[in-house]
Amino acid sequence: MVVPALLGVLPILFVLAGPSLLLDQRRVSLPAFDTIVMVLAGLVTLVVVLGFGTRGVVVGAVGAWLTLGLEGWVLATHDPAREGAMLDSLWLVGGLPVCLLVCAVVGALARLVPRRSTDRRAR
Repeated sequence: MVVPALLGVLPILFVLAGPSLLLDQRRVSLPAFDTIVMVLAGLVTLVVVLGFGTRGVVVGAVGAWLTLGLEGWVLATHDPAREGAMLDSLWLVGGLPVCLLVCAVVGALARLVPRRSTDRRAR
């Protein structure tokens, strides 16, 4: 349970460290930061779900929800004119069930696809 939790924390750490590294120094625009965080959260969630099964579904969903919730807060902090307060509030309330549903679907699809055996003795 420790490894999926550590992987789930990586995007959260990026969201917390990213603004001072990227946004404050004007290296990346707000829409680009938004895209980077969304792709990072999606990829890490996918790796966690596919690599750790049922535990990965829960950890991946919570990690994605927290990452994208923190991202909304960071974007609102750096751009007060952004009119996303309502969307951020909706995400905090309904984002976790959405993330759980998406991660459960990905986990179910992963179980349907047969994995190739890496055991050389089985051949």
